[in-house]
Parts: sequence; C-alpha cells; structure tokens
Amino acid sequence: MTLKSFINNDQNKLIKSAYDFKKYFINLIELNQDEEYEYMQGLKPYKLGGIFKIFEFEFSLEIIYNIDKSADFYVGINNEEKFTFAEYVLQTILFLFSVNSK
Repeated sequence: MTLKSFINNDQNKLIKSAYDFKKYFINLIELNQDEEYEYMQGLKPYKLGGIFKIFEFEFSLEIIYNIDKSADFYVGINNEEKFTFAEYVLQTILFLFSVNSK
C-alpha cells in the first residue's frame, strides 16, 4: 500500500536542489544514478529511495524532485493495519518540508 503527496518547492528555504534531500535523508540511495547528467541539464527528475524503520514499523520512502522544483513523496507499507501510521509519517515529512516555504 502506497501513499503519495507532493509539495511545491519553489520558495522553500531548506531545499534548493535535489541534493539537499540527501542532507536530511542520508541513508536514501539515488534510484536513477545513470540519469544524473539529464537531471543536471534540467531534463529529468531526481529520484531517491530507501527503507526505514520507526519503532517496529518498516516503510519504504521514495522522493522524486521534479524539474519544476516540486517534490513527490511516496511512503509505502506492506501492512494495512499500519496505514494510519504511514499517513502520519507522510504528513510529518510534508510539514517539515513545507513549513519554511514562505
């Protein structure tokens, strides 16, 4: 089960490029390393992803930093009973990266 949300990142003080996400999520890996040149040229989005654990809950997280400086966030969980906790994780991520947007 996957949840998706996005932020418009054009005025965010924390994130000026896709590489800034690596500062906050140091364990995520680049999902499209072979397309980094296209990202640098403004042709393709930058993708990060990984698996993390909070308490006993395991999640997948994917961040796609788009050419228009918006970011898509995907939080996945394989246990439907923990869906509410996954929503909380996604809302927290959105809050952290949108609170400094103005």
